[in-house]
Amino acid sequence: MTDLGLPAAARRLHLDRVWLVILAILATVAVLTPGEVTGVARDAAGSLGQTAPFIAFAVLAVATMRATGSEALLARAFEGRESRMILLAALMGGLAPFCSCEVIP
Repeated sequence: MTDLGLPAAARRLHLDRVWLVILAILATVAVLTPGEVTGVARDAAGSLGQTAPFIAFAVLAVATMRATGSEALLARAFEGRESRMILLAALMGGLAPFCSCEVIP
């Protein structure tokens, strides 16, 4: 499948839009503050490294739920009274060690 929204060069290289944005941000940092580009890249890689175990756990947990069919069981927990669903979702979200950038996708 070809993404016609991408420039021709990106289609030839099969680059995802996310990678293009990351490269554009680093290029912008390099132009505006040339001495900081390595520090910014190092900080971003460090943050990803610290978050990686949580992302891996979330991916494995969702894969396990889908493989075992327990996803439907969890969905049934959110049926019924609205106040109960909100309380249960807030409790689960508050106890989960994930931020929205890992939970929403």
